Amino acid sequence: MKTLNVGILCALLVLTASSVFTQKARPRTRTKTTSTATKKTATTTKKTELPTPAKPEPVKTGKIDLEAGLIFNSGDIKPVGRTTFYLLKDDAEKIILTQPLLDLYNQDRAKYGRSESLSTWSMFGAVLYMNGQITPNFASAAKTALESATAGSTTTGFDGKATFDNVPVGDYYIFGYYKVGKNTTYWNIPITVKPGDNKVILDNENMKG
Repeated sequence: MKTLNVGILCALLVLTASSVFTQKARPRTRTKTTSTATKKTATTTKKTELPTPAKPEPVKTGKIDLEAGLIFNSGDIKPVGRTTFYLLKDDAEKIILTQPLLDLYNQDRAKYGRSESLSTWSMFGAVLYMNGQITPNFASAAKTALESATAGSTTTGFDGKATFDNVPVGDYYIFGYYKVGKNTTYWNIPITVKPGDNKVILDNENMKG
């Protein structure tokens, strides 16, 4: 009996030792808890401030008071009335004395009985035929050329006075022609328009022709 009990006891010790060894040998599995923190990124949209555009400076303008008249040898003064004057951006001679207008001038003269033609001409010669009686096509084309280069036009009253209003300051030419009796004259004078009032006198001193 003692031998049997000792055998059972030894068997129990072996089983117990084996169980303990097995528990020690078995690795422990740790469960890792991963915590994911969600960060909220606040996006701030900055408004781009556009520069305030500079206000354009107002265009400076002036007014031209024009008075035209002729003084005769007798001392009489005749106003240059009912006459159109052009405020040109360039010299009238550069506008009128061109080859295309000279060709029209010669064609008109040949068509209306004037057989001679001109290879060159002067401003005074052109002005003589700008009324259109002998050279209507030339006169019409010359008027169109003047109007395309003008900053304005005005017509004098019977007193020879007229006004150019709201003219941007700068350099111009005043051009106009006038026929009195059998004589024709014209003006083609440079002028610098300044802010405010500007006065121009057209008379024998600055006429041409």
